[in-house]
Amino acid sequence: MQRRAKSMVITFKNHPSDILHPDKPVKLLTTLKEKLSVLESIGIDYVVAVEFTPELSRVSAKDFMKEILIDKLRGKVLFVGYDHRFGHQSSETFFDYQRYGKELGMEVILAGELPQEESAIHISSSAIRRAIAEGDMVLTKELLGRYYSIEGTVIHGEGIGRTIGFPTANIAMESPCKLLPKDGAYMVRAYVKGDYHDGMLYIGNRPTIDNLAQEQRIEVYILDYNEDIYDQNVRIEFVNYLRGEQHFGSIEDLQAQLQVDLIQIRESSKRIKQ
Repeated sequence: MQRRAKSMVITFKNHPSDILHPDKPVKLLTTLKEKLSVLESIGIDYVVAVEFTPELSRVSAKDFMKEILIDKLRGKVLFVGYDHRFGHQSSETFFDYQRYGKELGMEVILAGELPQEESAIHISSSAIRRAIAEGDMVLTKELLGRYYSIEGTVIHGEGIGRTIGFPTANIAMESPCKLLPKDGAYMVRAYVKGDYHDGMLYIGNRPTIDNLAQEQRIEVYILDYNEDIYDQNVRIEFVNYLRGEQHFGSIEDLQAQLQVDLIQIRESSKRIKQ
């Protein structure tokens, strides 16, 4: 049944866990900026980003529906995820929301789970986090429906990569709260100055070059690209995991491995584009 109405998504500016469990910070899968971009791309008319506060955490589902969804936002129909709960009483279910809706004059509809193959993993934020933590970027893309990405600014480094034939761009993360895949080397796509380029990204401490453990770095080598991109914003999309963090006996051994990684990326890129 079609309804002549505008679509609206309600989300939070901050993660509820920051308020409910401040001692257990949660790394974000999607920043607010990314949420807005994704929702715009699928044609959502309006997005309302609400600040999650201690006061809001104590609001009941019924009061939230009346005071915010109906009185403030003039909502007529509410779509609730099949496993979603809101309001301070976590024991309430969709049937409670539906009952409140009848009392308040709002239609409440249960959104079904996405259809999956029998062997497919249940799609949830926990499953996505596990896939990212394990460096399984293929599964992550399958669960998300898009490449997992990070954004940041290109900053100056020591220039060591250039001396070994692999000039890298050092990335300062735009959001320190964003979840990073495990340390290692990845095949990526780098979106810079309006275009995508294949790339090889490394997350880790550079044990071969630095010898001693240093702070975690994010460095990307953009294939066949020589432009100056210092201070430029770059979005990195993770395509595949290549290998874990390694300590090589010499710079020459490191260079040899980077050549192997490069060949693997070029071959994978050809297959993806076919």
